[in-house]
Amino acid sequence: MTITINIKRFKAIAAPFSFGMIEQILFSGSNFLLNIVLVRILQPEMYGAYVVMASVLLFVATVSSSLVLEPMLVIGQVYYKDKIVQYQRAVVLLQVLIALSIVIILSFFFVFIRIITHSTDISFSGLLFAIPFILLYYTLRFFCYTSGRTDIAFRVTALYTVAMFLGLFVAWFFTVISAVTVFLILGVSSGSISIVFFHFLKINFSFTFFSQNKKFIGDVAKRHWTYGRWILGSNTFSWISNYAYALVLAASVGLGASGIYRALENLVLPIEQLLTLTGNFMIPQISRERSRGRSYVYSMTFRIACVLVSCVLLYGSALVLFGDRFISLLYGAKFYQPYLWLVPFLIGASAVRALSDVGLNIPLRIYERTDLLLIVSAAGALVTVTVGFLFVKNFGLLGAGSAKVLVVGIQLLVSGWLLRKLKTVN
Repeated sequence: MTITINIKRFKAIAAPFSFGMIEQILFSGSNFLLNIVLVRILQPEMYGAYVVMASVLLFVATVSSSLVLEPMLVIGQVYYKDKIVQYQRAVVLLQVLIALSIVIILSFFFVFIRIITHSTDISFSGLLFAIPFILLYYTLRFFCYTSGRTDIAFRVTALYTVAMFLGLFVAWFFTVISAVTVFLILGVSSGSISIVFFHFLKINFSFTFFSQNKKFIGDVAKRHWTYGRWILGSNTFSWISNYAYALVLAASVGLGASGIYRALENLVLPIEQLLTLTGNFMIPQISRERSRGRSYVYSMTFRIACVLVSCVLLYGSALVLFGDRFISLLYGAKFYQPYLWLVPFLIGASAVRALSDVGLNIPLRIYERTDLLLIVSAAGALVTVTVGFLFVKNFGLLGAGSAKVLVVGIQLLVSGWLLRKLKTVN
């Protein structure tokens, strides 16, 4: 068997993927470091207000990701690749409309809460200011991935990181740091960096764009809604499957157990980011080749999944062998070392997730069967709130680790079954 390697094609893919990986590490690392800094400089009550508002932002980002960002990975490449600039302008307008709608709804909600609780807290004001700018920044950052310009994403994210921490330093220096000012800083940083994105991506607007392209914008909105409505439900169920165990551990075992679980989950974050990066980068690449047939798509995604599983197992082996030193370096204290036995469960879950999310779920996205992704996520959520919660209640950390593997295993089986039922869509 002869293996032919197209050097030019390899370089064309390897360079953007490398920049994307570095950018993803920088983006995720800055958010992680932000939380560490806030824990150190904010009072517990202030940090608690920030965490609550950040949770609201996470849900808002889920809505945006479902209806705007994830559809971009396929819709733009399949239907608008010859009108990509016009499509990007339409997506920006769509994101702005969604963001403003969310801000209006949240404003009424927060005012209602203040009235019935007689609260004087204004922490939400910073969040409401930041939401449109943060979502715009996320959208423009995604444009870089769909167009293969991850080098731009890296450079602008580096500027965003500097601007964000510089703002935090100024607020801390003048002793005005709070949950409100943190979100004000995030909003200002995102807004100013979005201007830089517009410059690099050469996205320009005219006052007549909306009036002259109503039909086109409506078509984009309709396709995004058709594609993303199922992802919205899917991502909601995914949140339950991925983030509920820490909450259940806190309620049934104690806050200490929840902290231990979250600390050890941090060890596998690099793998989770690798899976996310692979999906963001490879879906548009393979979508462009969808016309080559279903066998090509399945073959490519399966090969990529196998490579990722190998990376997960290799990384997991390093954690098992050098976990003590790694935890000492990351956390300092040796409190978490007795719980390293949880790492194999988390690594096993990541390996199964690589097969499921990349090997099976990416073809479902490429063929626009996001309704089937909803079934996969719903199956995981159902197992989580039944068997998973029961495991946690009776076995604590061991139950959480076991349930996590069980959930992704069930999702793998459901994804495989659905993919076999999938008809060719070209």
